[in-house]
Amino acid sequence: MLLKRLHDKIHGKKEELIEQYIDISGRVIALLLGTVSIELIMSGLIFWVKELLWLLV
Repeated sequence: MLLKRLHDKIHGKKEELIEQYIDISGRVIALLLGTVSIELIMSGLIFWVKELLWLLV
């Protein structure tokens, strides 16, 4: 939201540059969120498999 307000405030010469910054920052945020979500999914699966194996023994 902060980037959107900055984009709305500054128009003209630097608009293309700001759009590139917003695009790059959006991609970085998506990459970080994807990494965290995969990490959480994998840790949950490992916990689930350990519990399942413990019940079978």
